[in-house]
Amino acid sequence: MNPMKLSVSKMAPRFWLGCFLFLCVGSAYIPESAHGVEPLLDIGVFKLSRLEAFNLARDGKFPEAVQAEERALRIAEAQFGPLHPSLVPIYSDLGTLHRSMAEYQKSEQDYKWGLALLEKNMGLDHPSVAEFLDRLASLNADLGRNDEAELLEKRALSIRKSNPSSDPKVLAQTLGLLGQIETNLKNYSQAQNCFQEALETQEKSPKPDYNLPIHLLTAQARVFQLEKNFAKAQSCLEIALDMAQKHFQAVSVEVANGMENLADLFQVQNQVDKAHPLYESALQIDQRYVGKVFSFSALPYLKRLAKVEWSAGDAKASEDLWKKSLQIEKEAFGPRHTLIALDLLHLAEAEISLKEKNKAQENLKESINILKNYFPNDYPLVVLAREQLKVR
Repeated sequence: MNPMKLSVSKMAPRFWLGCFLFLCVGSAYIPESAHGVEPLLDIGVFKLSRLEAFNLARDGKFPEAVQAEERALRIAEAQFGPLHPSLVPIYSDLGTLHRSMAEYQKSEQDYKWGLALLEKNMGLDHPSVAEFLDRLASLNADLGRNDEAELLEKRALSIRKSNPSSDPKVLAQTLGLLGQIETNLKNYSQAQNCFQEALETQEKSPKPDYNLPIHLLTAQARVFQLEKNFAKAQSCLEIALDMAQKHFQAVSVEVANGMENLADLFQVQNQVDKAHPLYESALQIDQRYVGKVFSFSALPYLKRLAKVEWSAGDAKASEDLWKKSLQIEKEAFGPRHTLIALDLLHLAEAEISLKEKNKAQENLKESINILKNYFPNDYPLVVLAREQLKVR
């Protein structure tokens, strides 16, 4: 069992904490409608700018997408002034775009400005305020500012619980994000309470979203694993996989995710005989989603396939896929993005298995240099990369 395999794969959910609710960097970006208000603009250039931003971001052209959104923002400000609620969805989208580009300070400013406009125009306890609190909490948690994230998310939860018309699904998502923040703070009992309440709450939704309980069960399993309660962790992951197999196609990404998560748990316990068949089954599914032409939209599948190839024992195939993923990401985000740093850790993992020590050391050094631009020295991923470099 390679210790780096466990460390890197289990750090990734912490690093991209908020992704399951709002943003998965590298996935399709979806501009949002106004939060509590509908834009009053009906200007052709404005609409074209926002549509252009959507299309550019979908193709991984984030700097160009930001320019299009900023053009739309200038049009809205010229017509309505800088404090009008019609600007809120543009700030939301700009925040998401800047976050995608690892421009975290700009993202935080966008979210805070959108939040301020909502509070001024809609009141402190409007449901749309909770949406921006979610975004800020998620961003703070990604940056390791978990105490601040906890305060923001507790406020969001309070707003939603005090609103009798709150959507149970949205309330469950808020509880889920708070549970992940509590997990990061090592408040495992509180985290489990959040996840359990979220599971019970989402069952009240008139339109079931099976991805949500699957994710909540997976997050709950992670806490049990951190508490070394592998039996309960396994039970959660088995229920999640069964749910995926019942409600999604047999060759769906959801099923592959479930297989891979359960296999990871078995591998942590050195139960290779149980882990390997699950990895192989997940591998067969993942291969269906990765074609010969690699594009930005293929990134999530390339990464999943790279991870499963490594877990299934083919380090060379994993190395090749991580290199392809890195090439696409560097074209989309530039060479100094946090995603680049994370994937360099995975590439080094494969290179170590292939006894390519010098390559692994160079990639670990590059990863550390990138991470230090964004995070303090005690941030978990910085510590992890340094520890791996010391033992090579």
